[in-house]
Amino acid sequence: MLECGRHGTAADLSRAEGVTKSYFSRILRLTLLGPDIVESVLNGTQPRALALKILLKPFPAIWEDQRGVLEFTPDCCKSPTRLR
Repeated sequence: MLECGRHGTAADLSRAEGVTKSYFSRILRLTLLGPDIVESVLNGTQPRALALKILLKPFPAIWEDQRGVLEFTPDCCKSPTRLR
């Protein structure tokens, strides 16, 4: 919606979606997650300790650093887990 010009700013879009600018910014930041982390969450194989409240806190933009902060290890993601 920002890309096509329907809304000029993130503030406009957050208002249109009925959420606060703060919440919208935290959700928008999820687009910076590494593709392997996104895939793991979608498959339900993320680390057991990973919860939405953790993902809504600031995390590094560098994918390798994200894996460390979010506790993604080579053998952490073998079986499905529910994101809380």
